[in-house]
This record gives sequence, structure tokens and C-alpha cells, in this order.
Amino acid sequence: MIPIDPSNPVTPIDPVPSSDSLSTAVEQSDEGEWASGSGTTCYLGLGGNLGNPMQLFDAVVEDISRWPQANMVCESPRYQSQPLNAPGPQYTNSVIELVWSGSPDDLLQACLNLEAMHGRTRTTKNAPRTVDLDLLLFGQAIIQTTDLTVPHPRMHLRRFVLEPLQQLNPGLDIPIHGPVRTLLQATLNQPLWPAGQ
Repeated sequence: MIPIDPSNPVTPIDPVPSSDSLSTAVEQSDEGEWASGSGTTCYLGLGGNLGNPMQLFDAVVEDISRWPQANMVCESPRYQSQPLNAPGPQYTNSVIELVWSGSPDDLLQACLNLEAMHGRTRTTKNAPRTVDLDLLLFGQAIIQTTDLTVPHPRMHLRRFVLEPLQQLNPGLDIPIHGPVRTLLQATLNQPLWPAGQ
């Protein structure tokens, strides 16, 4: 298990350099290939409310740290929240930061494959699930395709996303929407508490 130390708000898998050194420009060439120097800092939302979410999260983070195109993988503290517009058990949530050397589509497909590997089945909207892995941010890119929308369309409205993002990167701006610290203030009425309490 990957322990969460309450005195340390971020649980690193590999050492994480400063946010300045992680800031990389993401450009899309005419051929549709993404170029970002040594990689692009990305954020994934991790959630689940079936089985043993804490154990599943440990396995998912470990799997992500083994992806060939992922570096400097770091998980936020884990939180619990009530399901939104759906019945079911409480959710466990966290956010994962990583530096990705591939394209957004590559990262999306890796997330979908990992969900399936850990038993995710898609039935009705907002149905309980073992694990949900959302691509929240791909650097400062704005992406709108049939398969992918970045920034994630509802991330700026969800405390269970913004709170762990704030822990990982307090100065982060979400393209289109603005600073995480400002967006978070508008969601403080949404119940959220540390996982395991």
C-alpha cells in the first residue's frame, strides 16, 4: 500500500521537480503529433466506490508509474465524497500528476485500458464503478474532439477534483476557467473529507 502521510499533503512515487521545471509548452504539428520537449505535465482524476477503493487506488497508481510514457508520477491525498445525482456508496477520490511523453489520445487510451483491467464496466450514467480515470488536464492545451474534451468539462465545478489539485499544485490555472484556488472557493459547500476518517 502507498501510505498517505497527513503531514505531507502529496505522496510522490518518483521525486517531483518544481512546477517551473515541469511547465512545458504543448504544440500540435500539422501531422497531428504532439511535441513537448521532455514531456507534458498532465492531471488525471481517480475515483471509485465499489470493492476496496483504497486497495484499488494503490494498484492503479502503481500501474501508472510503470507506463513507459509516464514519468514523475505523484498522487494527491485521497478524499471521500457523496455520489452526485446517483445512488450508491461514498466515493474515494484523488488526482494524479504525471509527465507524459505521448499524445493526449495515447494517454486517454491508456486510461481506458487501465479502467478495464481493474474491472470497470460502463452501464448507466453515474453508475457505481470500481475505478474511474479521467484525463483532466493535458498541460495548458484546450482539446475538443469526438473522443476527448480537455479541460474535463465539469472539473471546475467539483470540489473532489479541485481540492486534490490544489494540494498538488497550488498555483495551477485551468485553461478557460482560471485559478484552481479561486474555483475551489465556490465549491466549499460540497461535502468532502479525508479518506479513512
